Amino acid sequence: MQRMTLRITSFVVLFLAAFNFGCHRSGPLPGRGGEWLMMTQHERQIFVSAYLDGTGAGTSDLCKDLENNVVILKMKDTVAPSDHPCIHFRPQFTHGKTDALATYNYADPYVAIIDGFYKHSECRAMPYTAIMQHLNDAEFKSSEDLYRLVRSGDASWGAFSGFEGIEKCYGADRKR
Repeated sequence: MQRMTLRITSFVVLFLAAFNFGCHRSGPLPGRGGEWLMMTQHERQIFVSAYLDGTGAGTSDLCKDLENNVVILKMKDTVAPSDHPCIHFRPQFTHGKTDALATYNYADPYVAIIDGFYKHSECRAMPYTAIMQHLNDAEFKSSEDLYRLVRSGDASWGAFSGFEGIEKCYGADRKR
């Protein structure tokens, strides 16, 4: 029992440490607004589609690893994979165009939000990967609402801080 408790505690500590370091990384990240705006519409769709596919695959793999390696989360064989508790904690991205599921046009709603966000030149320092992280269903906003949120200073996510030039995006509207 002690070994299982130690194993679970170790996992939680490692997960929180990885999350903390990932959200507070130093140095510039690739994929800023200028690069996004130079892409064709198709390249933008491919990026968003790949991001959504990668996020889904990565979180599914994490859930499988948890199920296989953490004793407390092991489920009976009768539980369907879609009912696994881990699945309910992963970010959902369901704002894609379902009528275009088999094409890259599925990504158009996300592409449009990033396009709209980068219309504000002072926010082009924001990496588009950081924007995508916050377009999950729980945080989904229009480009203007997202822009206002960042300008307000209430975007306290680690992924929206620490980038060179980002202070221009936060600007005068930022709460002190």
